Amino acid sequence: MKKKLKLLPWLREWEKTVPTFYFVGHIFHNGYFIVVDILTRETIEVLMLDSEATPPRKGEIVLGTLIPVGNVD
Repeated sequence: MKKKLKLLPWLREWEKTVPTFYFVGHIFHNGYFIVVDILTRETIEVLMLDSEATPPRKGEIVLGTLIPVGNVD
């Protein structure tokens, strides 16, 4: 039962997943960087888990859907 309760907030976050445009800000390393949602100006930390994906470059505008994978609180 406790596992189900932990999943509920995570599943609620999935309702917010929509494709949008992001500005790529600071890059910590190839798979970990900061983006800014162009519409809402929200700053988001991104961790790319696909090692074969091409990471963006600083200053680029990218289109994507960010999927929550953990709790950052």
